[in-house]
Amino acid sequence: MRLFELNISVVIPLYNQEDLIITALDSVFAQTYKDSLREIIVVDDGSSDRSAERVRDYAMNHNEIEIRLLSQANSGVSAARNAGVNIAKGDWIAFLDDDDIWLPQKIEMQCKIIDEHPEIDFLGCDHDDIPLSILGKKITSLYRVNLRDLCLKSFPVTPAILVRKQVVYDIGGFDESLRYMEDARFCFKVSAKYGYYHLPLSLVKIDIGKRGRAVSGLSSHLKEMHYGEVANLKWLYQKHLISVYFYLFLRIFNFLKYIRRIFLRKMNNS
Repeated sequence: MRLFELNISVVIPLYNQEDLIITALDSVFAQTYKDSLREIIVVDDGSSDRSAERVRDYAMNHNEIEIRLLSQANSGVSAARNAGVNIAKGDWIAFLDDDDIWLPQKIEMQCKIIDEHPEIDFLGCDHDDIPLSILGKKITSLYRVNLRDLCLKSFPVTPAILVRKQVVYDIGGFDESLRYMEDARFCFKVSAKYGYYHLPLSLVKIDIGKRGRAVSGLSSHLKEMHYGEVANLKWLYQKHLISVYFYLFLRIFNFLKYIRRIFLRKMNNS
Protein backbone atom coordinates (compact mmCIF):
# COMPACT_ATOMS: atom_id res chain seq x y z
CA MET A 1 0.00 0.00 0.00
CA ARG A 2 1.23 3.49 -0.86
CA LEU A 3 0.27 6.63 0.97
CA PHE A 4 -1.70 8.01 -1.96
CA GLU A 5 -3.82 4.84 -1.98
CA LEU A 6 -5.08 5.47 1.54
CA ASN A 7 -8.58 6.91 1.18
CA ILE A 8 -9.85 8.54 4.38
CA SER A 9 -13.21 9.97 5.39
CA VAL A 10 -13.15 12.23 8.44
CA VAL A 11 -16.24 11.94 10.66
CA ILE A 12 -17.04 14.74 13.12
CA PRO A 13 -20.14 14.62 15.35
CA LEU A 14 -21.33 18.14 16.11
CA TYR A 15 -23.52 19.43 18.91
CA ASN A 16 -23.75 23.08 19.97
CA GLN A 17 -20.10 23.96 19.36
CA GLU A 18 -20.36 27.03 17.15
CA ASP A 19 -17.27 28.52 18.82
CA LEU A 20 -15.04 25.45 18.50
CA ILE A 21 -16.07 23.53 15.38
CA ILE A 22 -14.08 25.87 13.15
CA THR A 23 -10.93 25.20 15.19
CA ALA A 24 -11.49 21.46 14.74
CA LEU A 25 -11.98 21.90 10.98
CA ASP A 26 -8.90 24.13 10.75
CA SER A 27 -6.83 21.33 12.30
CA VAL A 28 -7.91 18.98 9.48
CA PHE A 29 -6.99 21.52 6.78
CA ALA A 30 -3.66 22.14 8.54
CA GLN A 31 -2.55 18.52 8.06
CA THR A 32 0.86 18.12 6.46
CA TYR A 33 -0.49 15.25 4.35
CA LYS A 34 -3.95 15.95 2.95
CA ASP A 35 -3.84 13.87 -0.25
CA SER A 36 -5.35 10.90 1.61
CA LEU A 37 -8.29 12.93 2.96
CA ARG A 38 -11.23 12.35 0.64
CA GLU A 39 -13.91 14.18 2.59
CA ILE A 40 -14.98 15.61 5.92
CA ILE A 41 -18.42 14.52 7.13
CA VAL A 42 -19.87 16.73 9.87
CA VAL A 43 -22.96 15.24 11.50
CA ASP A 44 -25.01 17.92 13.23
CA ASP A 45 -26.76 16.09 16.06
CA GLY A 46 -29.67 18.48 16.53
CA SER A 47 -27.70 21.60 17.49
CA SER A 48 -29.75 24.57 18.68
CA ASP A 49 -27.02 27.16 18.09
CA ARG A 50 -25.30 28.34 14.87
CA SER A 51 -23.02 25.32 14.60
CA ALA A 52 -24.45 24.03 11.30
CA GLU A 53 -24.43 27.53 9.81
CA ARG A 54 -20.77 27.96 10.74
CA VAL A 55 -19.92 24.68 8.97
CA ARG A 56 -21.84 25.73 5.82
CA ASP A 57 -20.01 29.06 5.72
CA TYR A 58 -16.68 27.33 6.27
CA ALA A 59 -17.35 24.84 3.46
CA MET A 60 -18.02 27.66 1.00
CA ASN A 61 -14.52 29.04 1.60
CA HIS A 62 -12.60 25.77 1.88
CA ASN A 63 -12.87 23.51 -1.14
CA GLU A 64 -9.52 21.71 -0.96
CA ILE A 65 -11.31 18.89 0.86
CA GLU A 66 -15.01 18.22 0.36
CA ILE A 67 -17.08 19.05 3.45
CA ARG A 68 -20.44 17.28 3.76
CA LEU A 69 -22.94 18.38 6.40
CA LEU A 70 -25.51 15.85 7.59
CA SER A 71 -28.25 16.94 9.99
CA GLN A 72 -30.26 14.69 12.28
CA ALA A 73 -32.47 14.94 15.35
CA ASN A 74 -30.49 14.77 18.58
CA SER A 75 -29.61 11.09 18.99
CA GLY A 76 -26.24 11.09 20.73
CA VAL A 77 -22.61 10.95 19.68
CA SER A 78 -22.67 7.23 18.80
CA ALA A 79 -25.60 7.67 16.42
CA ALA A 80 -23.88 10.69 14.87
CA ARG A 81 -20.65 8.77 14.29
CA ASN A 82 -22.54 5.82 12.83
CA ALA A 83 -24.50 8.11 10.51
CA GLY A 84 -21.26 9.62 9.26
CA VAL A 85 -19.66 6.24 8.64
CA ASN A 86 -22.76 5.03 6.78
CA ILE A 87 -22.39 7.71 4.09
CA ALA A 88 -18.58 7.74 4.00
CA LYS A 89 -16.90 7.24 0.62
CA GLY A 90 -13.47 6.45 2.02
CA ASP A 91 -12.01 3.05 2.84
CA TRP A 92 -10.69 4.36 6.17
CA ILE A 93 -12.43 6.40 8.85
CA ALA A 94 -10.71 9.03 10.98
CA PHE A 95 -12.77 10.33 13.90
CA LEU A 96 -12.55 13.84 15.31
CA ASP A 97 -14.77 15.52 17.91
CA ASP A 98 -16.10 19.05 17.66
CA ASP A 99 -14.00 20.35 20.58
CA ASP A 100 -10.77 18.51 19.78
CA ILE A 101 -7.95 19.06 17.29
CA TRP A 102 -5.42 17.05 15.36
CA LEU A 103 -1.80 18.17 15.42
CA PRO A 104 -0.47 18.86 11.90
CA GLN A 105 1.38 15.55 11.39
CA LYS A 106 -1.41 13.28 12.69
CA ILE A 107 -2.60 11.91 9.35
CA GLU A 108 0.86 11.85 7.80
CA MET A 109 2.34 9.79 10.63
CA GLN A 110 -0.57 7.35 10.75
CA CYS A 111 -0.53 6.89 6.97
CA LYS A 112 3.22 6.25 7.07
CA ILE A 113 2.85 3.55 9.73
CA ILE A 114 -0.04 1.85 7.91
CA ASP A 115 1.97 1.97 4.68
CA GLU A 116 4.77 0.10 6.46
CA HIS A 117 2.45 -2.31 8.31
CA PRO A 118 -0.47 -3.44 6.12
CA GLU A 119 -1.63 -5.80 8.88
CA ILE A 120 -3.00 -2.77 10.76
CA ASP A 121 -6.78 -2.43 10.79
CA PHE A 122 -6.99 0.15 13.59
CA LEU A 123 -4.36 2.66 14.62
CA GLY A 124 -4.51 4.96 17.64
CA CYS A 125 -2.07 7.47 19.08
CA ASP A 126 -1.47 9.47 22.26
CA HIS A 127 -3.23 12.71 23.18
CA ASP A 128 -0.74 14.11 25.67
CA ASP A 129 2.97 13.96 26.45
CA ILE A 130 2.60 11.32 29.16
CA PRO A 131 3.76 7.95 27.75
CA LEU A 132 1.08 5.28 27.63
CA SER A 133 1.61 2.80 30.44
CA ILE A 134 -0.29 -0.44 31.06
CA LEU A 135 0.25 -1.67 34.63
CA GLY A 136 3.65 -0.04 34.65
CA LYS A 137 4.69 -1.24 31.18
CA LYS A 138 5.50 1.83 29.07
CA ILE A 139 4.59 1.66 25.39
CA THR A 140 7.49 3.23 23.48
CA SER A 141 7.10 1.81 19.96
CA LEU A 142 4.34 0.63 17.64
CA TYR A 143 2.35 -1.79 19.76
CA ARG A 144 -0.12 -4.57 18.93
CA VAL A 145 -2.89 -4.14 21.49
CA ASN A 146 -4.80 -7.11 22.90
CA LEU A 147 -8.10 -7.33 24.70
CA ARG A 148 -6.41 -7.76 28.08
CA ASP A 149 -4.59 -4.45 27.63
CA LEU A 150 -7.86 -2.62 26.98
CA CYS A 151 -9.49 -4.21 30.00
CA LEU A 152 -6.76 -2.71 32.14
CA LYS A 153 -6.60 0.68 30.42
CA SER A 154 -8.98 2.30 27.98
CA PHE A 155 -7.15 3.84 25.02
CA PRO A 156 -6.93 5.68 22.68
CA VAL A 157 -9.29 8.66 22.77
CA THR A 158 -11.71 8.55 19.84
CA PRO A 159 -10.16 11.48 17.88
CA ALA A 160 -6.93 9.45 17.72
CA ILE A 161 -8.54 6.56 15.83
CA LEU A 162 -7.90 5.69 12.19
CA VAL A 163 -9.78 2.49 11.29
CA ARG A 164 -10.81 0.56 8.19
CA LYS A 165 -14.43 1.33 7.31
CA GLN A 166 -15.16 -2.35 6.72
CA VAL A 167 -14.10 -3.11 10.30
CA VAL A 168 -16.59 -0.53 11.59
CA TYR A 169 -19.32 -2.18 9.51
CA ASP A 170 -18.33 -5.67 10.63
CA ILE A 171 -18.60 -4.88 14.36
CA GLY A 172 -21.84 -2.92 13.97
CA GLY A 173 -20.37 0.51 14.66
CA PHE A 174 -20.81 2.30 17.98
CA ASP A 175 -23.44 0.98 20.39
CA GLU A 176 -26.15 3.64 20.36
CA SER A 177 -27.74 2.30 23.55
CA LEU A 178 -24.71 3.36 25.63
CA ARG A 179 -24.36 6.89 26.99
CA TYR A 180 -20.95 6.35 28.58
CA MET A 181 -17.90 4.29 27.60
CA GLU A 182 -19.36 3.60 24.16
CA ASP A 183 -15.91 4.25 22.69
CA ALA A 184 -14.41 1.57 24.95
CA ARG A 185 -17.05 -0.95 23.81
CA PHE A 186 -16.17 -0.09 20.21
CA CYS A 187 -12.48 -0.70 20.91
CA PHE A 188 -13.18 -4.01 22.67
CA LYS A 189 -15.04 -5.27 19.60
CA VAL A 190 -12.23 -4.25 17.25
CA SER A 191 -9.39 -5.66 19.34
CA ALA A 192 -11.15 -9.02 19.73
CA LYS A 193 -11.02 -9.71 15.98
CA TYR A 194 -8.73 -7.31 14.13
CA GLY A 195 -5.25 -5.82 14.01
CA TYR A 196 -5.49 -3.12 16.71
CA TYR A 197 -2.31 -1.06 17.07
CA HIS A 198 -1.13 1.94 19.04
CA LEU A 199 1.43 4.52 17.96
CA PRO A 200 3.08 6.21 20.98
CA LEU A 201 3.16 9.71 19.52
CA SER A 202 1.09 12.61 20.80
CA LEU A 203 -0.85 13.71 17.71
CA VAL A 204 -4.19 15.01 19.06
CA LYS A 205 -5.37 17.45 21.70
CA ILE A 206 -8.70 17.01 23.43
CA ASP A 207 -11.17 19.34 25.15
CA ILE A 208 -9.63 22.47 23.70
CA GLY A 209 -12.51 24.60 24.99
CA LYS A 210 -11.50 23.76 28.50
CA ARG A 211 -14.58 22.69 29.58
CA GLY A 212 -11.47 20.48 29.97
CA ARG A 213 -11.13 17.12 31.64
CA ALA A 214 -11.88 18.70 35.00
CA VAL A 215 -15.35 19.48 33.69
CA SER A 216 -16.17 17.38 30.67
CA GLY A 217 -13.96 14.34 31.10
CA LEU A 218 -13.86 11.57 33.64
CA SER A 219 -14.12 13.85 36.63
CA SER A 220 -17.49 15.34 35.66
CA HIS A 221 -19.37 12.05 35.37
CA LEU A 222 -17.40 9.69 37.58
CA LYS A 223 -20.34 7.55 38.64
CA GLU A 224 -21.77 7.24 35.12
CA MET A 225 -18.34 6.41 33.69
CA HIS A 226 -17.85 3.75 36.33
CA TYR A 227 -21.23 2.18 35.59
CA GLY A 228 -20.33 2.25 31.89
CA GLU A 229 -17.11 0.37 32.64
CA VAL A 230 -19.04 -2.21 34.67
CA ALA A 231 -21.52 -2.67 31.82
CA ASN A 232 -18.65 -3.25 29.40
CA LEU A 233 -17.06 -5.84 31.69
CA LYS A 234 -20.37 -7.69 31.95
CA TRP A 235 -20.65 -7.61 28.16
CA LEU A 236 -17.14 -9.04 27.76
CA TYR A 237 -17.90 -11.85 30.18
CA GLN A 238 -21.28 -12.64 28.63
CA LYS A 239 -19.62 -12.82 25.20
CA HIS A 240 -17.05 -15.27 26.66
CA LEU A 241 -14.22 -12.91 25.78
CA ILE A 242 -12.81 -12.96 29.31
CA SER A 243 -12.77 -15.64 32.00
CA VAL A 244 -14.79 -15.46 35.19
CA TYR A 245 -11.57 -15.02 37.18
CA PHE A 246 -10.38 -12.11 35.06
CA TYR A 247 -13.87 -10.61 35.19
CA LEU A 248 -13.89 -10.69 39.00
CA PHE A 249 -10.39 -9.24 39.13
CA LEU A 250 -11.44 -6.43 36.79
CA ARG A 251 -14.52 -5.60 38.86
CA ILE A 252 -12.29 -5.05 41.90
CA PHE A 253 -9.62 -3.29 39.85
CA ASN A 254 -12.12 -0.86 38.30
CA PHE A 255 -13.79 -0.16 41.63
CA LEU A 256 -10.43 0.81 43.12
CA LYS A 257 -9.79 3.09 40.12
CA TYR A 258 -13.20 4.67 40.69
CA ILE A 259 -12.41 5.37 44.36
CA ARG A 260 -9.04 6.83 43.36
CA ARG A 261 -10.71 9.18 40.86
CA ILE A 262 -13.14 10.39 43.51
CA PHE A 263 -10.25 11.03 45.88
CA LEU A 264 -8.27 12.92 43.22
CA ARG A 265 -11.27 15.05 42.34
CA LYS A 266 -11.80 15.98 45.97
CA MET A 267 -8.11 16.84 46.32
CA ASN A 268 -8.25 19.02 43.18
CA ASN A 269 -11.34 20.83 44.41
CA SER A 270 -10.05 21.43 47.91
